[in-house]
Parts: sequence; C-alpha cells; structure tokens
Amino acid sequence: MASDSTNKRDSDGTAETSESKRVQIHAGGGNGGDLHWQLTPPTADTPPTYKAWEVDYKGNHAKVLLRTITNLFGSNEHAPYLVIVQSSGAGKSRCVYELGASLPLISLNLREYSGSETSGFPARDTKICRLLHRGADESSRDDKRRLCAAFLAGVLEAALSIILENNLTDLDPSDWRGLLDQNKQSFDERAAKRANELWEELSPDHEVIILYVLPATQKLSSCFKDAPHILLGIDEYHTLNFRYTTSKGSDEYTTYNALCDVLHYLRREKIFVIFMSTTFKLGRLAPSIGEQHIKQHAPYVSLPFDLYDGGPIITEDELTLTDVCNTEFLCRFGRPLWYTRWKCGDTGVKRRIIDFAMLKLNTFASLQRISNGAKFAALSIRLLLTFEPDRHAPSVSTETYQEALGEELDQVASHMRVVHSVPEHCEYMRTGTPSEPILAEAAGQLLMREDQVKCLAEALNPLVGTGEPGKLAARLLFNLAHDATILGLESNGFENPIYARPIPFLDFFKNLFADQWSEAILDSTPVGGDSTPFKDAFTDCYVHFTHWAKIGDESCITTEALWKGLARGIAWQCCGNMLGIDLVIPMLVGKESKLGCDTVTALFVKIRDKSKAQIVTLRKDFASTLFQSGTHHPLVFLTMQLGVKLSEAKPLQETTAQTAIHQGRDSQNDSKDANITPAAGGGSLPLSRTSNHNRYDISAIGCSSRIYRAVKDEDKVHWRHILASQKLNDEHPYKGPGHLDLLLQSKPFFSKSSFGWGGNKADADKMITDQNTPGPDPEMVEETVAIGGV
Repeated sequence: MASDSTNKRDSDGTAETSESKRVQIHAGGGNGGDLHWQLTPPTADTPPTYKAWEVDYKGNHAKVLLRTITNLFGSNEHAPYLVIVQSSGAGKSRCVYELGASLPLISLNLREYSGSETSGFPARDTKICRLLHRGADESSRDDKRRLCAAFLAGVLEAALSIILENNLTDLDPSDWRGLLDQNKQSFDERAAKRANELWEELSPDHEVIILYVLPATQKLSSCFKDAPHILLGIDEYHTLNFRYTTSKGSDEYTTYNALCDVLHYLRREKIFVIFMSTTFKLGRLAPSIGEQHIKQHAPYVSLPFDLYDGGPIITEDELTLTDVCNTEFLCRFGRPLWYTRWKCGDTGVKRRIIDFAMLKLNTFASLQRISNGAKFAALSIRLLLTFEPDRHAPSVSTETYQEALGEELDQVASHMRVVHSVPEHCEYMRTGTPSEPILAEAAGQLLMREDQVKCLAEALNPLVGTGEPGKLAARLLFNLAHDATILGLESNGFENPIYARPIPFLDFFKNLFADQWSEAILDSTPVGGDSTPFKDAFTDCYVHFTHWAKIGDESCITTEALWKGLARGIAWQCCGNMLGIDLVIPMLVGKESKLGCDTVTALFVKIRDKSKAQIVTLRKDFASTLFQSGTHHPLVFLTMQLGVKLSEAKPLQETTAQTAIHQGRDSQNDSKDANITPAAGGGSLPLSRTSNHNRYDISAIGCSSRIYRAVKDEDKVHWRHILASQKLNDEHPYKGPGHLDLLLQSKPFFSKSSFGWGGNKADADKMITDQNTPGPDPEMVEETVAIGGV
C-alpha cells in the first residue's frame, strides 16, 4: 500500500520533509489471513524525532504502566481514565505507544494549531481537533457532552471500519497499531465525519452512548484475541480546557469536563482513556462538574530517566574528566529526549543540541531575550531551587499561594521542570530539576550575561523553597567562583560545552576567596600528616560541576559518589546532618586520571546559619571512613557562616597550634557528627591537630567582598535578601511493585539505588555501598578544631 508523504516539523521547530512510517499489509480471506507490518527504515534526511521512535524502547516503564491501568479496568467507583503529566521530552507519547503491543490502542494528538497542520510529532489529528475545539464555542453543557459522545462514537466506528475493510479478525494489538499508523489520515477524516453526522442529529448524549458508543466498543473489542479493553490515548489533552466566555463570564465547564462525564457512563465497559500533557490544573485535574461524582485516579508521572542504551552509562576506571565533558556524554543522562536526539540526529542536529536545550528552557523563543520563566528554570537547575508544597510560610497569602502555584505549573509546562509526584488529593505537586547535564550546560549559557545574584534575589518568595538560606548562598558563591574560573580558560570551541569543563581546583579556590585570604589559604598546611602547603597538595586536582543535586543518605558520602558526581558534573547537597557535612564538591586527582574510587577527593563544606560565630570540624575518623580502599588523598573541610550580618563579618585569620590546643580544652560538642567550638569575641578561632590525615581546615564568617571575591558591593542588598529568605515518597499515590523505583529513577534526590547508571570495578553486577557501617560512639569522638579561623 502506498504511504502518505508529509511535510512535518521536528520538535525543534525546524520544518523538514520526510516520508511517514510505511506499513506493508498482506490480507487474505476468511479469518483475515496474515497481517504483517514493517516500518520503513529511516533515511539520512529523516528528522531525529522520527528516527528516535524507531529506536528500541528501553526500560520497564511501559510494563509498569500497563500493569497499573490493567488494575484500574472495570472499577465501578473510579473513572475509566488516567492522566499522565510530565514535562517535555520525557517520553509520554512513546510510553503509551508501547502499550499498543499489548492492548488495542487508538492514539490521538490534539496539539494546538501553530501555523502548520503538520507541525510536531506524533502528527496532529487535524479534523478531530477541529471537531473537539468546537466545544469551546458551545455554551450549553448538554451540547458539550453530546459533542464528546459523538466524538467517541466516531473514533470507535472509524477504527472498526478500517478493520472490517481489511476483513481482519482475531487481531494482535501490535498488528492493529501498525495498520492504524498506515491509515492515520484516513482514520482522522472518518472519525471526524462520523462524529459530525451524529452531532447534527441532535440526539442527547446518553442516546449516542447507548445507540453508538457501546455497540462500537463491544464490536471493536471482539475483533481482537481475547476481546481486550480498547485503549484510547489522547495527547495534548489540555487543549480541551479552553473555556467559553459569555457576558456573564467564563464557564468553568470545558470540553474536557464534558468528555470525563461521558466516560463515567462507560466505566463498566471495555474502554480506557489515557490523557497526556505537560499542562494541567491542580485540585481539579479530572473534575466532574456534572451530576456524577466518580473518584479520580491520581496523575501518573513516572517516565524514563537515565536509560541511555539500556546499560551502564559509565564504568569505573573507564573515562577521564576530559572524556565526560564532551557533548555526547552529557546527552546520556536525564530524559530520553537528549540521547535519542543525539543518536538519531545528523551533524547539524548534534552541533546545535546545546542551543536546542536552551530553546527548550526558553519555550522556543529567541535567545536574544531570555524570559523570566527561563531565568528561574536555569537558576533552579544550577542551584536546586524548589517549590514548597506545604505552604506553611507565615507570610503566605492566598494570592501569593496561587501565584507561586501558577509559576510552578508554568515551569513544568514550558521550562522543563520535572514532576516527581502528585499526591492523591491533587492540592499540590512535588516537582524539581533532577540532574540532566546537557540541560545544566544550557542553563549556564542562558545565564551567562545575567546578574545571577540579582536574578536569584528577585526569584525568591515565601513559597520558593531554598533549604536553609546559608546553603543556598553557599551554592551560589561556589557557582560564581566556578563560572569566573571558566571564563578565564581558553575557548573550548564554539560548539563545545562552555561550563562542562575540568577546571583547576586552585584556580577555583582563588576565585572563591578575596585575594588576601586566598594567598593565606594556598600557603596553609594540613592539620595532620606532613606539612605540604595547600597549593602543592592540590596542584593537580580538578573539579567539574555545572549543577547541584541532593544526596539522600549517608551512604552516598563515599568515593563512589565522588567519582560519579564528577562524571555528570554534580556537586552534592546533603540532606540532614550527614557526618557534619552540608555540601560536597568532588575533585579528581590528576587531570588525565580515570574516574574511580582511587582517584578522587573532595571539598567538604559545613554551613552554619547561627548568629554566633562558631567553628565546626569533622570527626576524627572521617578520612578513613571516606577512603575505604586505602588510597588516601588530601581533602579540604570548609566551614562557612554566611548568616552573620555583613557589618559583623570578620576577616580570616591564621592561628597557631598552641592556641588551638589551649582553646580546644574548653570546646563544647554540639553534634554527634561534628565538633563545634565557640569563637572568642573578636579573637582567633582554634586549630585542629587531632587527625592523622592530610586534611586542610578553613573557616569563614560573613558574606562580603572582604571575604569572597564573588560578592560585589553593589549586590549587598541582594545577598541580604537571599540569606533572609511531608516526604515525597510518603505522598506518592502509586505504591505497588516498581513504582517507587520509577519515582527514584527520576532523581528527586540521590541515594544508594541512584548509581546504577555507572558500573563499579569491584562488582559489575551490583552497586556496593557500605550503607550500614556504624559510626563511632559520639561519646568516644575526640574533640578537634580547625586550621583556619575568622
């Protein structure tokens, strides 16, 4: 059979001509003969989005979704539909398409018209769109329901007519999927035509359901082996939420509401609908404003992440830091969009993929003007900003709440923010910006010409969660020092990453502290071991971080977490009090060393937000706990107290070991994991010499240009604003087998199970992290103090 040749627009908005999928049909008589379908192999000029659909599906997400909806079939109390909500490029359409191998699937796309009827992929069902969008112009709720009933009848009868024309029975779902792909344009025309005919008959919606929808559902199901449920997938369903506006105002009852009400009549029938979109409304995701009150299923959000080619993305002792900083490697992480586009794109697509990611963040607007939404998205990706769903801030008003809620929804719909979970009550959602290195690179380039301190200060409000203000300010300081170091390097080429590059740790540290303090630090010596100066100990150490990610448990403060953080350009933020550590910036020892447990160390950071100047030190056995392989490298422990008023900030001072010993006798243990010693008013803070490892301790109080190079005097007011400013898995509604694994796969935070994408040398089949190694008895920890003070 001949195939249609269409002029389509790829997902980056570039019009490209290609032939659509071709299916070879061989139909016989009697029971329908043999049915075979085969996709025409992609050609060199086929757009990458088309080619990506030809790549074998990776992961078990479609299987888990199939199991989920199968358990929902036939419920008398619940609606016969499910909403899938996730940001762009997450694989919603492809995941549902994979269900067509197990259940008879009718896929529809209701994409809004954007200047071309053939834009986007999968293709828009043009005539069905025109039919349903008519509902926005109908003021009567009865008319809306009648239209939706006619739509369902038209769709089911059109599918049935294609099967009967080919004299096919006892069909396999995958064969039907191929047949529909081949006849999609004809199907669109038939469905819209039949629905219009029923619409013009002016029959009430319940008559259309009884006389046409129910018989068509039963007949269509009987055409398949074992008469299964018919699955209707409706992509871009949010276009059904357009409202009819009259002189009395906007009617809340939309075409989507009407379709849901019609589907409630069918909850005992063999039909189930999956709605897909990046856009949705909280509180009324699937409202029933009509007479019926049926329970709604919580939105489904679990989709592929970090799947690459189905195996480890990187193996220990395999690649250097230079290797992991190339664009192809960055694309291996995150949602399927990145690597499938790289793998299936031509040279031009690969050259432009960072620009493509920037455009996705900026909603495909020109990069000459970066929208406020894109700036917030970029800051969130690089600095780990969150929205607080609990809304407990005392200054939160209803207006502020609704504004923040709208911003969060917009971030998901238009700026690549990921939905981790929507609780069953649907009053809020848990969203975030999990680690996607290619998107982090794009975020950095979007912010390149922006005043990031000002942008962040303006973005904060009571409902934008920052964690502790000091931690946010510290992350920003480290990012600014990183970016300043990057700009001082030679050009890496126009098409290569700018921010995903190995940078010398000493240069990074020089750009963190003001000149007078950086020189003192570079000449300092460790608290234990030999007397090697800081500048010699770290002369061949490199850092690579373009964004921050959360560590969810103590088992991740290991050399495994360090080398895998370097691999994807992550600096870690710790949750809770993990061995007295708040932030971790991994370092590689030797630029050309292979990434692995034996070649890494780190800068460990403790943040203190208390107004009284204090100093915190690591417990004595920290180094031996970290370097369990026996290869000990020097490390840095930095205490930052940024919450002190700028006028009270004191300069760094070097102290003597004798002072440290004297003052250490009066220190007080303020934590089971960290030793804290109050600073004498206006005097020196003490030193430590209790570690037997080459650890360099530094302490800094204040947040001004006198302490940090990155702090500019003109930004004082912004820094003041920044510093002033239920658990996810408990609320997640899907708790069956596989669901928690899929939730954690989207990386809302990192934990022991989050490192499966990298193969360990020690055990290629199982990631080994000593999660249960007991720490020392807090009563037995010797008091230690730091090398540098404020």
